[in-house]
Amino acid sequence: MQRWFTLERCIILIQIGLLAWLLWRQWRPRLKRLWQQHVKPRLRRRWKPKAPEDCPACQPGVHWAQHPIRRDVMPYAQRKSRRGRRKSIDTHGWACLNPAGYYFGITD
Repeated sequence: MQRWFTLERCIILIQIGLLAWLLWRQWRPRLKRLWQQHVKPRLRRRWKPKAPEDCPACQPGVHWAQHPIRRDVMPYAQRKSRRGRRKSIDTHGWACLNPAGYYFGITD
């Protein structure tokens, strides 16, 4: 009865595995480029403006409608809970731009 796992067969399997690994390392960049050329290209991500200079609505010549600012609104810093995650973005000086919003035009 012949044994399946002989020393010669194990050495041949290891050599085939090493050869496949070396070929993969050598051809991987070319295969990656070919794959990206033939796969449907992704749409570019539309970035949100980070400063008023980046926003097309904030550029010179664009005027916002003037709405009265509510002064009877309690500041959010007094209204919010002390629990939960802290703010990670500094919003000092920014205001809500939604005219129907409760904090519209308030920068506090």
